[in-house]
Amino acid sequence: MLAGIPPARRVRAGVAILLALALVVPLARVRTVDAEIATAPVSAARSHDWRTPGFVAAVGGQLFDPNCLPLRSAGINVPSLLYRQGLEETLAWMRRHNLRWMRVFATGRSLSPDRAPRDAAAAVAALRTLLARVEAFNAAHDASESIYVLVALTDYYPPGVPGDRHAFDHPGFRETPVLPAPWYRAGVRQFEFEQEHGFGRLTGLPNYEVYYKPWVQQVVPALAGSRALLGWQLGNELKARNSPRNGINPDQAYDWYLAFTRDMVDTIRALDQNHLILMGAQYIAELVDWEYRPKGDAVPDLVPTYRKLVQQALDACGEHCWNVWGLTGYDFNLYPLDDAAVFAQAGVASLYTEYGFTLGTPEEMRQRFGGDRATAIREGLARPRRDLDGRLHDHLWGVRDLVDRAPVAGVASWGSPAPGPEAVLDADIRRGITGALDEAALWAAWRDVAAQLEAANRAAGPSHMCRAFTGSSLPPAPRDARYFAQTAFRVDHDPFWAYFTSMGGIDTFGYPVGRAVPFLGCTTQFFQRQLLQQCGEGAPVRTMNLLDPDLLPYNQFNFSTFPAYDPAVAGAAPGPETPGYGEAVLDHIRSVSPDEFDGLPVNFFRTFVNTVPGMDPQTEPNSSTSSRQALAALANLEVWGFPTSHPQYDPTNRGFVYQRFQRGIMHFDAATSVTRGVLLADYFKGILAGQAGPALPPDLAQQAQGSRFFGQYCPARPNWTCRPGELPGTPT
Repeated sequence: MLAGIPPARRVRAGVAILLALALVVPLARVRTVDAEIATAPVSAARSHDWRTPGFVAAVGGQLFDPNCLPLRSAGINVPSLLYRQGLEETLAWMRRHNLRWMRVFATGRSLSPDRAPRDAAAAVAALRTLLARVEAFNAAHDASESIYVLVALTDYYPPGVPGDRHAFDHPGFRETPVLPAPWYRAGVRQFEFEQEHGFGRLTGLPNYEVYYKPWVQQVVPALAGSRALLGWQLGNELKARNSPRNGINPDQAYDWYLAFTRDMVDTIRALDQNHLILMGAQYIAELVDWEYRPKGDAVPDLVPTYRKLVQQALDACGEHCWNVWGLTGYDFNLYPLDDAAVFAQAGVASLYTEYGFTLGTPEEMRQRFGGDRATAIREGLARPRRDLDGRLHDHLWGVRDLVDRAPVAGVASWGSPAPGPEAVLDADIRRGITGALDEAALWAAWRDVAAQLEAANRAAGPSHMCRAFTGSSLPPAPRDARYFAQTAFRVDHDPFWAYFTSMGGIDTFGYPVGRAVPFLGCTTQFFQRQLLQQCGEGAPVRTMNLLDPDLLPYNQFNFSTFPAYDPAVAGAAPGPETPGYGEAVLDHIRSVSPDEFDGLPVNFFRTFVNTVPGMDPQTEPNSSTSSRQALAALANLEVWGFPTSHPQYDPTNRGFVYQRFQRGIMHFDAATSVTRGVLLADYFKGILAGQAGPALPPDLAQQAQGSRFFGQYCPARPNWTCRPGELPGTPT
């Protein structure tokens, strides 16, 4: 139904309104890797970099704060801080001791049923409260001291997302049930699983699409605008283990895991264009049970398979790529260190989301880390090791060396520094800090290392590489038929490309002047003359009524005077219920939009009916006016809409004649006898940017000052909007 299209599509926005008006083609990634580990066994075929100005970024294998200062920092693990007391004390302690980020679990960790979130709404409420308090804390201090929150969306171990079920899946691990491999298998929403250790057969287990994906789809958009949020981690310590007992081989399990990754990264990125996305594994060897270092040194014949597994992880990109490889590392384990080195070679950042040392007998602790956990954090351990290429190093790195030389982007301890009885909810008696006998010495060591890292960050100053990488890190647009060098943008969204080509392409819409982004609740792409929108998956592509009163009600554009919106003309359009609607449309257009005006061959009707190739209604046989002719009329109506003015001279240049439609302005130039559409979408984009220039001339800027769209583009603000309250339905 075209005649009934409202003046503007006021659809409730379900995701952040990303006015990506200044996006440029990303620059080539710069890679910085320590010389002693620099080899090139893998490559990143797609960019894992991501930066939205105003938020934490991952560029060139490093993390940066919103001001592009390095964020190679220490952090803490406080998974249950969402659901307990102690946040203010924790933030104050972190600031005093230069700890810059914390990791929490949206599900909490090992919480009793009365504390764990009952549903996504409860998790959203807890996250919103925590992030608001962190943002308020940050606002009260210097920006260089800001603290950021990494949110793990689920846990490999119970309880996890409400509704998910766990199983004993490994013959050698029976401490707790976990998410078994079929949980990652898309398209099979329920499965059966024969457990290990005699725990029996489970039936009706849900895969990730049943509870986890809807959970993510509710949690992520609610916090997409938070400046305190560092990013989303797919989960804590997820694994893709095979199960011979259930006929699942390693390749199947890993394929399911990688497909899950692609699906969930694209799902998150569709809802949140601001924040980083972290993988949720411990390290590749644990993820897939590939022991290529069974006795310490890497076995040369097994390393190529490891590198292949890494490459598969790097290639696990759908429309978007994940941004940071998450690691868990205890007791100088070489496996996560290998990952950090190899991913750094591919220009991808790694983050130790857990790092520490395990208590035990005196002999066990001597073997694991030299016996003194604080010394191990500061100095490492004087024990030789060989890297993947066989090079011998004289010691195992401490935390400072890990960040400086691996490199990893950051390292987090396990434990809450805040005092109070509820800190015990985030304690780990074997590997953590809180409540341990050496707690004071451990926090002192982390304090010293964190101070050194922060001093180095501030001494480095803002990164030119980070600043150059503006906008999102979508891979460089392929130079194919969909790419337009004239504007350096590509029509990536398949429905838009199909619509664009079928409706006349460049002649109808002009060149693309932005990427497809969420706007007013719909996927939207700006072209020079029009905005294409798709309001929901599978919905038809439509153009916006760009000139209706809610969007562009103006008639002064770059010192040209276009006809004003005339309600009488607009109201005379036939309704879709009119008998013989196609003929009625043509008759109305012919009467209001003539081919001749005041003796000039303006060809407004001819331009209208010839816009969409092969859809000139006048060429259709009279016998089919109720079908083919109506279809042809409506195809052209979809591009222009109905006339909303009569033809009119430009009062300062009688060589120009204009006519206003719902979705465009026809411009006849008597000097050339050519009629074409005005590039109106460029002007609307200029209003959103609010910056003087060719797209926002002074006369238009003056008229648009009171518009709710004027100057709304604020990349440093939540959801990229300067005044979100003026855009109803948009998350704030």
